[in-house]
Amino acid sequence: MNCQNRSITLLIFSLMLGWLAPAIAAQAQTSRAASAASYIERGNQWLAKGEWDRAIADYNLALAFDSRVAAAYCNRGLARLRQGELAGALSDFSQAIELNPRYADAYLNRGAVRYGQRQYEAAISDFSRAIELNPRDARAWTNRGAARGDQDDLAAAIADFDQALKLDRRNVAAWTNRCGARYRQGALDAAIADCDQALKLDARYPAAWSNRGLARQWKGDLDGALADFDRAIALDPQQPDFHSHRGRAWLWKDEKENR
Repeated sequence: MNCQNRSITLLIFSLMLGWLAPAIAAQAQTSRAASAASYIERGNQWLAKGEWDRAIADYNLALAFDSRVAAAYCNRGLARLRQGELAGALSDFSQAIELNPRYADAYLNRGAVRYGQRQYEAAISDFSRAIELNPRDARAWTNRGAARGDQDDLAAAIADFDQALKLDRRNVAAWTNRCGARYRQGALDAAIADCDQALKLDARYPAAWSNRGLARQWKGDLDGALADFDRAIALDPQQPDFHSHRGRAWLWKDEKENR
């Protein structure tokens, strides 16, 4: 029985070589895709641990097996972005979008790079596309609001932060950025309330301390402002804006006390 089965198998094999060739090719492609997926998964684990170089090495291996996996480009771009390699990150996100024009996270991440490069119109375009693809992603609304705020379009920025907070009431960045936009509008009490909420959610968020300090300073609460700037600097001593804000507050306090 076994010999007969082997004979039948060989006969079928010999007769069907014509269609088995693409089947073998498909099997090889499946194997390559599985290998790529395995390296992407391991790369994601390194990415979560902050091991950027190891993550990038695994994404490179994934792309060596299958160069058309958009996720490998997008995730490698994220690792490069974390390393400050903006040009490489931008290229990876763009390649991911070319392979998958409906990849919302790739638009979101490319927008972040462009925002960091002060290309605000391009960033807004990417964030808007991310919103079109996934309108329930609070991050995209928050990021577009930040870019609009840096263009001094404060009303539009606040509208975006409002929408972000409708979607996610625990969005610390949205509370903090709306605080900053309201401060710039002169709505100081509302700004302070927003930063208070941000700090209730995350007391280690330095921008919330700084933004609240600015609002307090303009209200004339210089001691409160200085305390907030001190806290911001303690959390992020490398941020030059925090030192600049505190320096101006000390000048205001000195002028007020020596009038």
